[in-house]
Amino acid sequence: MLKRVLHWLTAFLIFTFGFLLVAALLNALNFIIFIAKCPTLTALSISRKILKIIAIAVCFVVGTLLCFHFWFINHAEDLIAELVRVESGGKIELKVEKFRYHWLKKRIELKKAVFYTTDSSSI
Repeated sequence: MLKRVLHWLTAFLIFTFGFLLVAALLNALNFIIFIAKCPTLTALSISRKILKIIAIAVCFVVGTLLCFHFWFINHAEDLIAELVRVESGGKIELKVEKFRYHWLKKRIELKKAVFYTTDSSSI
């Protein structure tokens, strides 16, 4: 139940950050069009507004990537357990206590991974 709630929460956050990123980009485009039409703005105020828009866009991209990271961690553990169950024909199950993924090293770590047999004929 908790994983399902986390799934919907991360999906909502990803959608929200994506929507806000599109809104920020459209706002930046409108600002550029406004600058082209209004020559009375000073260079300092223009550069401050552009830096503010860039900072907002970078924050949204980082937030979206962070949400994707947590979504990936929550779903990869279940995906690996399901893969083991399907490939073994339902005879073996995998239980993982902790799942870690190192983005820079491109390495997956499974802490306390235990394989259980569900086949009663092998006992």
